[in-house]
Amino acid sequence: MTYKQFLDLPSREQPSIKMKRAVLFAVIFFVAPAAHAAFTSGKQLSQGCGNRDMAGEFFCMAYISGVLDSNSQCGPYTFSLREAMGIVASWLAADPARQNLPGSEVVVSSIRERFPCKSR
Repeated sequence: MTYKQFLDLPSREQPSIKMKRAVLFAVIFFVAPAAHAAFTSGKQLSQGCGNRDMAGEFFCMAYISGVLDSNSQCGPYTFSLREAMGIVASWLAADPARQNLPGSEVVVSSIRERFPCKSR
């Protein structure tokens, strides 16, 4: 169903109802997704980065790449994504409690521990 179809249901309704629907639509699709910031957990990264199958490696490297690209304060990085995957997996294995952290925090913390930011 498109946004226009959503607003046009049914046509006999009063304009105020259409406005309420438009506001509800905006809240659901633009505000609600921002309410949950941690889409991937340390546990999911541990499973993906620790499993040496193609799907796990792809998930892990794609996630790490996204986090590092969006948090590039310390870049440019001199390691490969495969190396980063090993760093993240080792960091998580060293302390199982880290699996409770958000995935982005796991990636940034593990990489910064191994490659601290240099002052510019």
